[in-house]
Amino acid sequence: PQQQVSGASFTVTVQVVDDYYNFQPTHPDERVRIDTSDSYDIHPGTSIITNGQSSDQFVVTLRTAGNNHTLTAVDTNLDDPGTLWTSGTSPASGAFTVVASSASRLLVLFPGDTQVPGSFSGKISSPTAQTAGGVFSVTVRLTDQQFNFVASGTMPEVELVSNDPLEEYSSLNPNTLINGERSFSMVAKTATNDFSITASTTMATPAGTELLIEGQASGLRVWPAVAHHLEFFNLPASSVPAGTAFNVSLRVHDEYHNLISTGPNIYTGGVRFDAESTFNGGLTNPNQNPLLPPNYTFLISDAGVKSFVGGPEGNLTLFAAGSRWIEAHDISDSDISSERAGYSTQPLVYITPGAPFKFAIDQPTDLSDGVTDGVIRVSAGNLTNKGRTQIVAQLTDQFDNFISSPGHQADLSVINVIGSTGTIQEDLGGGSFQVVASTFTDSNGQVGVNPPIYYFVSTTRDDQAVVRVSSGTITGDTLPILTEGGTPSELAFINPTAQNEAGEWVAMQYTLERRDDFGNPTKETVTNASLLLPHPPKSPQGHKYRLNQHFSKFPFPVPPLVLPKPLLKAHPHQTETRFLLKPSPLRKIHLI
Repeated sequence: PQQQVSGASFTVTVQVVDDYYNFQPTHPDERVRIDTSDSYDIHPGTSIITNGQSSDQFVVTLRTAGNNHTLTAVDTNLDDPGTLWTSGTSPASGAFTVVASSASRLLVLFPGDTQVPGSFSGKISSPTAQTAGGVFSVTVRLTDQQFNFVASGTMPEVELVSNDPLEEYSSLNPNTLINGERSFSMVAKTATNDFSITASTTMATPAGTELLIEGQASGLRVWPAVAHHLEFFNLPASSVPAGTAFNVSLRVHDEYHNLISTGPNIYTGGVRFDAESTFNGGLTNPNQNPLLPPNYTFLISDAGVKSFVGGPEGNLTLFAAGSRWIEAHDISDSDISSERAGYSTQPLVYITPGAPFKFAIDQPTDLSDGVTDGVIRVSAGNLTNKGRTQIVAQLTDQFDNFISSPGHQADLSVINVIGSTGTIQEDLGGGSFQVVASTFTDSNGQVGVNPPIYYFVSTTRDDQAVVRVSSGTITGDTLPILTEGGTPSELAFINPTAQNEAGEWVAMQYTLERRDDFGNPTKETVTNASLLLPHPPKSPQGHKYRLNQHFSKFPFPVPPLVLPKPLLKAHPHQTETRFLLKPSPLRKIHLI
C-alpha cells in the first residue's frame, strides 16, 4: 500500500484466492475482518464474502504515525467452521508508512507523563509529584489531531496558565516552540492533588497555527513545602473575662500558606506558647501572669492542625485586661512561629475585667513620704491647715484589673487605731470639708478623686491608723498612716541649766527643740534661729561669748549682747540643735 496520512480514511480490497493467488469466486459464504498494526485505528466492521464473490472492500483509518504499519485480512471462521482461509497480510513483506497530518493541537506533558501518538488522550498520564516552591519542567508539543508529533512547519507562540494563583515561571512565558516543542520551567506554590495547566497560542502566533486546539494537563500532586510559620485560628469570637479559660487552634503552614497536612514534609515538631507576662516584660504584675498549654509535639495524625481545648493538651487563661497577644513557637527552630514577619498576624484576645473583688489603694502609697518602709508618715500640719492625705481607691477584680464601674457604693472607716483617731472628710471646695462615712465610685471606678476624699490625721505625734474602703466583702486597706510633727511654730530649750560660771567651758549641751502648734517635736523644713543674750549691767564693751554648736557650721566668736542671725540652724528631719556656750570671765549667763 501507499503511504497514508494519520486520520485519513483509505480503502483496502480483500480478495479470495486459491493457493496460487487465482481469484476464487466459488466458495462457501465466509465472514472476514481487517486487523491493523495500529492499536488506535478506526476499525472497519466484518464483512461477508458470499459464494460467487471473489473480493470485498474495507474502509480503514489509521491514527498512529509510523513506518511499521501492516494490514491483515482474517477469516473469522464463523460462517463455515469447517474451512479456515489463510490470512493475508499487506505488504507481503516489510511495512508501509503513516505520516502525521497537519498541525492541529498542543499536547502538554508533566514530568512522568509519556506521549502516546495516535491515542485518544495523546499520553499516558502518570505525573511525578512535586513540592510547593520546587522548580519543574512542563513540555509542550505540537501535534496533529491524533497527537502525532509535528516537528516542522510554522511554529506557534504558546502561553501556559495554571490553576495555581501563585504560579511562577523561571523561563520565558509565553514563548515560541522550536521544532515542534518547548520545555517551560515553572514553580507551583499551592498544595493540591490536582494541579493543572493549559497551553494555548497567543495573538503573536503566525498564520497557519493560530487556531490550534489548546492542550491541558492535570492531576499533578503538589505537596506542601517544609514548615515555615504557625497560625492561630478558632480564637474567641468575643471578649473573655479575666481568669476564664478559652480554647484556640493552631495550624502549621509552609511559606506559601499551605497547611502541612500530608506529604513528605508533614510536621511533627514541638511547639511552645507565650503571652504577655513579667518574664518577657509584657506585664509588671506577677498576679496577672498567664496560664498556658504545656509544650506539645505534633503527631502525624494531627495533619498539621491541633486544637487546645483543655485536658492534657491544656488551653489558655489570661488575667490582664485589655487586648492581649498570644504566640506559638517551634521549640527547635525559632523562625517557625506565629510571629513570622510578613506571614503571620499576631492574634489579639480582648480580656475584660472580672467581677469586683477588692479596692486597690492608689493613694497614699508607701513612697508618699519619700521612704519605703510600710508606713505612711503625714505631717500634723498647723491650726489653720491640719495634716491630711488624700485617699484614692480603685475598684478591681481579683487580678488587679481596674473596673470602670460608676455608682458602686464604698463605705469608709478608720481601723487599727493607735492613740487618737483621725477623720475621713470629703472636699466640698472652697476650703470646706465634711465628715463622710460612705461614697460611690466615679466613672473610672475610683473613690476619692471626684469628689476628693481625705484622711485628716490625729494631731498627736506617733498616733497611727488604717483607712478601710469596703463594700461588703470587697475591701481595701491603706498602709498604717502615722502622724508626724507639723509646721514648726515655736522653739524650746530642753532642760536648760540655770547658770554657768564665767570663763569656764561647761560640759553641758544646750538643746533647742522645734515644735508645732500642737506641741509635737517636728522635723519639717529648715529653721534658722537667733540666740539673744541679755546685756548685763555695767558690762564693758568688747567682751565676747564663744559658741560651739554641734550641728551647725558656725562655731566662731560673736559680739556681745546679740548674736548674728541666723546662727543656729535646724535642718529638715531634725527636731533639735545643740551647742556649748562659754561666757566671758566674771559674767553670768541667764538663758531666757
